[in-house]
Amino acid sequence: MGSGSSVVPVLFESQGRLGEWITLSHCWGNVQPVTLTTSNINARRAGIPLDTLSPLFRDAVVITRGLGYRYLWIDSLCILQDSHEDWTSEAADMGYIFKHSSLTIAAQASQDCHDGILSSSNRDWPDLSKWISLPCHSSNRRLSGKVYVQRSSKAPQVRNFLRNRAWTLQEEILPARVVDWNSRGLQWRCRSAHYDEDLSYGRGLEYRDLYNIAQIFKRVCLSRSAFDDSRLTQRSFHSLNLSKEAMRIWYNILSNYMSRAITHHADRLPALSGVAREIARLTGYRYLAGLWKEDMISCLLWSTSDMPARRLESNPSWSWISIEIDTSSISPTERTSFSSRSSVFKPLIEILGVNVQLASEDTFGQIKSARLHIRGLIGFLPNPGSFLGGLSWEEASKKINWKMDCFSDFEDLDFLDPNDFTFLQVSHTITAAGLDPPIEAEAVICLVLTPTGDNDVEFNRVGLAYVPQSLMRGRFVVKNIAIV
Repeated sequence: MGSGSSVVPVLFESQGRLGEWITLSHCWGNVQPVTLTTSNINARRAGIPLDTLSPLFRDAVVITRGLGYRYLWIDSLCILQDSHEDWTSEAADMGYIFKHSSLTIAAQASQDCHDGILSSSNRDWPDLSKWISLPCHSSNRRLSGKVYVQRSSKAPQVRNFLRNRAWTLQEEILPARVVDWNSRGLQWRCRSAHYDEDLSYGRGLEYRDLYNIAQIFKRVCLSRSAFDDSRLTQRSFHSLNLSKEAMRIWYNILSNYMSRAITHHADRLPALSGVAREIARLTGYRYLAGLWKEDMISCLLWSTSDMPARRLESNPSWSWISIEIDTSSISPTERTSFSSRSSVFKPLIEILGVNVQLASEDTFGQIKSARLHIRGLIGFLPNPGSFLGGLSWEEASKKINWKMDCFSDFEDLDFLDPNDFTFLQVSHTITAAGLDPPIEAEAVICLVLTPTGDNDVEFNRVGLAYVPQSLMRGRFVVKNIAIV
């Protein structure tokens, strides 16, 4: 970047050399930014004139130089946009790039590259001319100035275009330090504190703020050792089971991630690969098509809170990656979400193996196919009238808590006939209170399956169901099956 305003930035290839850099997190929007391609890479090495950059990129250069740094990483200018090989390689390294950057500039208020960082921030800053000005001073701290007060009112919502995009989630939580340029000013976020420009104090982190996802992820999952040296970290996390806590954090990150938009659905795994790598580093778990081998039974019990329109058929039905992103959010597993209400969680299946065919050497990246092999009780529910005093199928269906995956799997969601499905008993739970609609105290959590038609042991997942124990009297047999 150079240090002077007249210096022309160039494309710098580190070739393994060490240095300090700043990363830019931004929203592409509907406008194509300035890019790096195989046809212009030599020209970019010679120089990238500032007047050829969009306002957002120019502001990022100004900020980087103002902070005293020489290197700035921007995705569209540091990844060959017309090379799948380079994109795949850089996508695998993107988590490392953001994690080890000195600082990330988050252009939250910029909706695309033509929306400058400096011009878009502070748009919602309060009009101080309508506030009451009071003088204030502190002789002890040698401070003097003014305090502005007004009648309490609801502050306008901060515009944050980054929170709507899938790729920017890991760009938010992986860096050690982030400066947000949003519509109400600047925010500073790091592992130990969160400061707002419009507040005169910082908000420290206590463990009760567990679901402040970004900071807690930094504190638990990005620690250089099992625990940080600070007293706060030792006091907050000394008694944690780190693997269990990492899984709790993962499910909350995943739920947030699934509510975000993504342009290319094939990017679902790469866009979260940096986070998955850190979870794997901390736990030692193996990542398989978006699920964790060592916690596979819990991982299988995901469900969608808002049923998406369609399933992506090129992906395994048993993984959340088969669900269209940005129309849904993933609910945490049974063990996580009902831990305070369930006295028993007993697995009823055995995972025999998982076969994943990767699309590249990156075990956290895109996949071509995956098959899950399971041994467990599989079968059909009986006619409930035979043991429930003539209860009809429609009445029985209402006793089942259905959590079906997506609309495209069914012709009629008004009435789900249990006769149409095969049930795989996954776990047994007792006192699962609080479900909507409520079910009986004892229930069996089942994967709802439909046969692929290729053979009698291969199935697709179409949903999850909490079935009252009183209905589990059907024709169930222990069987080895495959879910694709």
